[in-house]
Amino acid sequence: MKNQEIEGHYSRWYKNTQMIANELNALTQAYGISFEQYLILENLKQQTSTPSQLARLFNTSMPAASRKINLLQKKHYIRKLRGLEQSDQRLVEIKITPEGESVFSQIKKQLDDKYEYLDAAAREFVNIF
Repeated sequence: MKNQEIEGHYSRWYKNTQMIANELNALTQAYGISFEQYLILENLKQQTSTPSQLARLFNTSMPAASRKINLLQKKHYIRKLRGLEQSDQRLVEIKITPEGESVFSQIKKQLDDKYEYLDAAAREFVNIF
């Protein structure tokens, strides 16, 4: 019986995390980006970063980070700044654009409007364990 109860907890945990991830992605998809790309904009709003810093921050591979960055660049939400240091012209820094800041702010407002729902789901998630 105890193993079945634990499996039930894991099932509910997984279901709740998927529900939250789906909700967040649905909200950002209206702007043509994933929630992970929104998180990149959030990070860049605070500071410029390199692609490798973003890959480490989000615990993803460089190719996956590059795909997300390239899509954001195509949408003019970020800019790549090359060769800021004279010693290494290959260095690339990523900076959010005014368009990116606008989209970030719009998404953030929608997230803040739904905060109570997400907060309740997060509390339920924590209470499972």
